[in-house]
Amino acid sequence: MIIPRPPPEAAPVPTYSGDSLSKKIAILDLVTTLTYKLAVAVGAIVTLTYLFDIQFFPSSLTPGEVVFFIFVALMFGFLYCIFLLFGAMSAVWLLQLCSWLEKRVSRRYAGCGQATLFVVPAGLRGVGYCLVSLFFFLLSLLYAFAGARPSLFLLILIFFCAGFLTLFLGTAGTQAGITVAGAQPKPQRRLAQLAAVFVAPLVLVLFFGPFMKMVHMAFQLLGVRIPDVSIEVPETELGEIERVTEVVGRPILDCRRSAGGRLLVHHADVLWTGVGGVSLVTFSVRTKPEASIFSPEPVVLKVATLRLDAATMRIIKSRPVLNPCFDLSNDLLFKTGSEQLLPTAQPRLQALASAILASGTPHDIMVRGHSDARPFAGSIAGKAVDNQRLSELRAEAIVNVLRTALDGKNLTMRSEGAGAREPRVKCPVEASTTAYETEQCNALNRRVEVRVLYAQTQ
Repeated sequence: MIIPRPPPEAAPVPTYSGDSLSKKIAILDLVTTLTYKLAVAVGAIVTLTYLFDIQFFPSSLTPGEVVFFIFVALMFGFLYCIFLLFGAMSAVWLLQLCSWLEKRVSRRYAGCGQATLFVVPAGLRGVGYCLVSLFFFLLSLLYAFAGARPSLFLLILIFFCAGFLTLFLGTAGTQAGITVAGAQPKPQRRLAQLAAVFVAPLVLVLFFGPFMKMVHMAFQLLGVRIPDVSIEVPETELGEIERVTEVVGRPILDCRRSAGGRLLVHHADVLWTGVGGVSLVTFSVRTKPEASIFSPEPVVLKVATLRLDAATMRIIKSRPVLNPCFDLSNDLLFKTGSEQLLPTAQPRLQALASAILASGTPHDIMVRGHSDARPFAGSIAGKAVDNQRLSELRAEAIVNVLRTALDGKNLTMRSEGAGAREPRVKCPVEASTTAYETEQCNALNRRVEVRVLYAQTQ
């Protein structure tokens, strides 16, 4: 007897609740809106903090620059969100470890009614996510240690802590059994938890992390902040550049001039440019950084600040580094009509050596002595000398000091004298001007030029 088999039941068709889908869309819209508002708020805070830090506020903004200024603020906000996301991904393994330890402890004290604090989100559970998270964390630490940069190490560590705090605050209280059985968290509690997720990591980064290092890094990516470059400025800024040189105690003015008489200045830190009509430039001397991840940051010993017209300033950033030509006044180095160095010359030449080493490893140094056009006839060590010979002897004296200051460097050093053949300025004769004005003009021509050629590996 054949018993007919019942027809197969149709597979259940999944149904979707319109209310459930609307709630998910509303939650997504809420999260997106909060993220955007957080980015705007963080960007505004970061930008204002940086401007207060450098004590400068841009002026004369064009409509295009206003838009760019707003874009800078938004970029900082989204950059913070990206760093925070990276920190959260790097901290998943720590959250899993804390959750596992908490479960072990709760089994020992079962029935004590303890709430679960560490909850791993459902989408991040498993050994695979733990290993990937640990890999991100170790890779970031390895990068910081390889570069021996303490600020980067602190930045990675603080965002790791901020990411862990975000995961902890965002998941605490979401596992069954924490609240009353079968009950859902109150909307007010969820909003407070969501606000804590956004605010608490920001407070941690602002007050406990190397916040300004992150700000400086971001402004460098935008090209608003450009450290250790050469700049071109009009010749009208010569007096300001000379005063800055005296403040920092290190030569920064190049001996070369462009066709329009523009000045070339080295070792400039451009703190603000590209937005507004004024650029903020500083020149500083810092302690030598130590090659260790736990070493303190270099300390600023001397600093001078200039506000320059952004329309007339030009920034030169090159790799390999631009080979400089430092200019030193003979009147500040030598006795009148002599090749003997003044007692105050040694600190100046030591500062020159520091300026040479600040840009890399020198390969070749040429020292050229110059004199003014006034006739000179004297005697040194019983031998008659003129302007040409005196310029040669002075160049040799500079080379001897630099060779001692740069001892251990594999470089070639040469000296030569140009006499009065290459004046910087053409001075009038005394009959057409006062003796003081003639002397001031001739002082510019009495100089020593130190041309530095750096190794091509720099």
